[in-house]
Amino acid sequence: MIHLGYLGTASAILRLTKVATLLNPFYIFQIINEQSKVNTLFTADNISPETLIYDEFILVSTTQSAGLTQGIINNLPGVYQYNIYETLYQYDLNIASASYLRSGELVISGPNDFSYKSFTQSDFNTTSVFDINDY
Repeated sequence: MIHLGYLGTASAILRLTKVATLLNPFYIFQIINEQSKVNTLFTADNISPETLIYDEFILVSTTQSAGLTQGIINNLPGVYQYNIYETLYQYDLNIASASYLRSGELVISGPNDFSYKSFTQSDFNTTSVFDINDY
């Protein structure tokens, strides 16, 4: 799973070169919102110094994007499925001519996300009788 804070930056470490069939491929990311099914395509440069071991991409969440390149995405907080494709051409967003590599889950968390809170109950007043006439 990739976690990205809304209006934040995250480094995504993946192992794509190991399953890639192209020599020195470029990557297309497709993210699909789990609720709305809205589809977003973008590219990101592999900045890993050791691509035979791992691949690293910087992802940035923003409210406005000049384009769908360099890992800059304009998506609201939510849960997304991601698919990654390899291509011969940098900044090519045509997944029909690309080869599928891998999928997973991307979570963009925001300030209004729910959080779990622990609940503790004291022994005081736990034996109160409920009276329907009190309501």
